[in-house]
Amino acid sequence: FRNLLKVYFRLEESSNFANRKGAAHTLSSKCRPEAIHWWISRARTGRPPIPDIDKFSNDFWTWWCELQPAWRKGSMPKTAEFVPAPRMVAGGWTELNKPGL
Repeated sequence: FRNLLKVYFRLEESSNFANRKGAAHTLSSKCRPEAIHWWISRARTGRPPIPDIDKFSNDFWTWWCELQPAWRKGSMPKTAEFVPAPRMVAGGWTELNKPGL
């Protein structure tokens, strides 16, 4: 966990810890689960109601796939059981570079 925090710190540091506002600096809300909206709208405090964990899991996976850059979308299956293997591919990650989230 410490290594994850170190890497996350370096990522945020690379943007001078920017906390930009506005739609251009946030992740897309298209297909975002209602529970995530609930949590964000309450300043990321509290526990969102998740009455059906299987539905939430599938909705989250759908949102995650929707967030991917265009060059990756065609290869993303729509099931929660699939975990893509790390690999090097041609393409950029600009769509997901949102410092301060």
